Amino acid sequence: MNRVASPIAALALLVTTLALVGVVGVVTDPVEEEVATPEVPPELQVGADAVSGRAVCAVGDARAGTATEIDVVRPGVAGDAPATAEVSSFGEGDAEPLATTRLFPGAASRTSVEGDEAEASEVRWAGGPVATLRHWRLGGEEDLPAGTAAGPCVATTAATTWTIPGLTTEGGGEARLRIANPHGTGATVAVGFLTPEGPEDPTRLRNVSVGPWETVELELNEYLPEQPDLAVVVEVASGRVAVEGVQLTRSAIGGVDGVSLLQAATEPSQVWTVPWIIAGEGRSSWLWIANRTDRSAPVELSYHTADGGAVPELLSEVSVPPNTVRRIDLADTLPEGQNGLALTARSDGVPVTVSGTARIVADDPADTGFAVQLGAPASDRVWTVSGNGRPGRTEQLRLINPGSEPVRVDGTLWTGSQASQPPELAGLEVAPGAQLTVPLGDLLQGAPSWSLTVRATSGDLVTALVSSGDPDGPRHLVATTGAPSAWWTLPRPPTRRSAPGTAQRLGTELGIEPIDPLAPPDEGGAPEPPSEDGAVDADATPPDPAEE
Repeated sequence: MNRVASPIAALALLVTTLALVGVVGVVTDPVEEEVATPEVPPELQVGADAVSGRAVCAVGDARAGTATEIDVVRPGVAGDAPATAEVSSFGEGDAEPLATTRLFPGAASRTSVEGDEAEASEVRWAGGPVATLRHWRLGGEEDLPAGTAAGPCVATTAATTWTIPGLTTEGGGEARLRIANPHGTGATVAVGFLTPEGPEDPTRLRNVSVGPWETVELELNEYLPEQPDLAVVVEVASGRVAVEGVQLTRSAIGGVDGVSLLQAATEPSQVWTVPWIIAGEGRSSWLWIANRTDRSAPVELSYHTADGGAVPELLSEVSVPPNTVRRIDLADTLPEGQNGLALTARSDGVPVTVSGTARIVADDPADTGFAVQLGAPASDRVWTVSGNGRPGRTEQLRLINPGSEPVRVDGTLWTGSQASQPPELAGLEVAPGAQLTVPLGDLLQGAPSWSLTVRATSGDLVTALVSSGDPDGPRHLVATTGAPSAWWTLPRPPTRRSAPGTAQRLGTELGIEPIDPLAPPDEGGAPEPPSEDGAVDADATPPDPAEE
């Protein structure tokens, strides 16, 4: 009997044997075999809601002269299970519980944040998904401008790259980056920038440590001062973090008092929808487009008006060079008579990251405002927004349909004590390529806090909130997209397929089967929700808050 002379020879024999088995598996005719596809449990099917998760609010604390409130919303429907949410603050290596609440579908809770200036907040939920949003109000003290930074909190800490496509350190603009670590192990990140001339990688930011339950705040003006156009790129080398930023503008230098949340994207995309673009006297908007690839990105722009889609005048397509960020000025490009609309940017074959800016100047600093909006990379069926409930503010819901089919919507409103389905939102229809503005004043009726879940009963859309106009103080302009259900919906699970005598493969639907070009497409996946017909009332489009 021949013996294997060494472990290396044994390994070689094993590899040869496996290779022969693989060859036999390939030449086996799978047409004659029955392919087994195990049934996926309903709770794990694509489109099913996750049963637990977390959200992190890196921006927002309780330093002197500020106030932060966390809204936790259960965006379900009657019959869904209630959710349990635990709100805590963390920083300097420690976490402090703030509140625990149990929410039935449609309900929401509000928690005021308490803690030191370097702290962030975390919401852990179970039993059913929740959307987490925050409002960080600055009163103009402690050398901070007056304004409100508001929007959804970060829904994941698993991303390895975070990109903020637009900020400025020029002319009174101050940009701050928050990196929060809500885990018991440390993290290390590298912070770099894209400029119109190319990438910048400051040596001091190549190895930034974020300890367990800690938050690091970086004043970016110290690294790249007087830069009008920047994008921030955070690469995670180890651990897990949540990344957000805040843009501050000061009237004493730049003529505008404002505070805006800078949301970070975890993936580039070929499509981005920015919900609010403005024009007119004292009002301006522009895009920041970040291209982190080695190819030039051709980007097509289209507007969404109350009547449908429109092409920007003299600006239907722009090009963004490789590894740069480019500002696209939208002045004099809006259709005649349009002072507030939405925009979609489509990049042909090169993924990019896009944000839009609304800026309002006036003689009185209290009437000025500044808001940066990270675009939405995809439409969704369900969106959640919330407001800070200050009396006298103008709150408007914006519904954008970037698709080619009409979208019908309804909504569930929570005003602090009860959930309702306002008839004013039932059966609204957004035409293909159009945007619809819904004033919320009559619906809110002075509620001190509120949240709204919008559902598309047919098609998908993008939903955003625009808020403006404190009656006895600064404008506190807010423009932000909502929290989409994609943030808590499970991705498609790995599909296991096998044939007798062959090895199984995970994470692919093809297995050993050859691709048959004549075969009908796979009809798997979760069933579409039923459509509901309703009255259509989309004729009247109120003016944007900035116009009032």
